[in-house]
Amino acid sequence: MATLRKPPFDGIRDALAGKCLTWLVTGSAGFIGSHLVETLLGLNQQVTGLDNFSTGHRENLRQIEDAVGPQAWKRHRFIEGSVADLETCREACRRADIVLHQAALGSVPRSIADPLATHAANVTGFANLPTDDAVLPSMHILRKPFDLPDILRAVNQCLERVSLAAAA
Repeated sequence: MATLRKPPFDGIRDALAGKCLTWLVTGSAGFIGSHLVETLLGLNQQVTGLDNFSTGHRENLRQIEDAVGPQAWKRHRFIEGSVADLETCREACRRADIVLHQAALGSVPRSIADPLATHAANVTGFANLPTDDAVLPSMHILRKPFDLPDILRAVNQCLERVSLAAAA
């Protein structure tokens, strides 16, 4: 007889129940990023969004605010800026436990028409997210494509770290 497994989202919801992490979602006004922000706020998490609206839309953020309500929206901090700007990335990452990196410029025609802007967003932006453990020892950065086990592993590691800090 086959064993029924929990749907993946249930595993994330269960892991986060009663716990609050701070998440940075780059590209938070885009299609995927805005859905991540809405879901995380719905799971009572703190969320910082970073977007420069090059492909994302302010309307997506307004829809999130309407969907989650004013109380949940208070747990959202938004930074308008580019991942290509190192200081903006550092500010956005400052209190983050987990980074969900979604910011990018897609489109082959766009990349041919403006290769420098595409490089700045996709390569420099990727490199600007801190990875130096000496600077940010507790941060987990998940760059797309990431999958559910990656997210659960990062959440569990953050929760273990929070538990150890509370016990000290």
